[in-house]
Amino acid sequence: GLVSYKYLFDELEKNIEHKKVLHVGCVGSWDKDSTNNFGMHKYLMEHVKELHGIDIDGDGINKMKEDGYKNVFIDNNELDDKYDVIAPLSVLHFVPNPIEFLSYYKDKLNDNGAIVAEVGNAYSFSNIYRTIFKFNLAKPTTNIGQSEIGEVFIFSSSTVIKLFNASGFNDVKVVPVYRKKVAKGNIKEQIRISINNLMGYIIRGFSPTIFIVAKVN
Repeated sequence: GLVSYKYLFDELEKNIEHKKVLHVGCVGSWDKDSTNNFGMHKYLMEHVKELHGIDIDGDGINKMKEDGYKNVFIDNNELDDKYDVIAPLSVLHFVPNPIEFLSYYKDKLNDNGAIVAEVGNAYSFSNIYRTIFKFNLAKPTTNIGQSEIGEVFIFSSSTVIKLFNASGFNDVKVVPVYRKKVAKGNIKEQIRISINNLMGYIIRGFSPTIFIVAKVN
């Protein structure tokens, strides 16, 4: 069920501190000329005991290795057998078969381990706007890596709980969350994020993002 409204990174820290974590989708968006790549993976490194990463973007994994990141892989066969936490962050909406995806990673959890994930909320301001004015809820994109296929699904709190239940997770908690800081230097993006956050403040079900903690038992 729903619990109180929180900041995304506060929720992440509570669930990953001092644990062995697998970051699924560790590359994210990147630019070969940027010095600010792989921000989420860098953030996770500061809070966990041990961090591994995996992504389908081979060029991005190679770039991470060039930049000094260790234990980042493109092949599931390179992963360890078990992890305390598996974190597919901003990934599930790109996965064509999320039940198969979650079932696979469920089997790589230690006893009492958890999957922590976050997805955009179907009822956020941005997604409502896209549906009404652009007639396109699942946004096609042309970025590298996981985004090459564009968004396949979009979730509400109830549908994401059903997804995890169908994947073998009996203990699923969803937390409406919002971003603590808005993007710098982009006024349009600042306004969008601020409106998303405001709607979530007013009506919790309209939060911009849904954070999930899922355990088997």
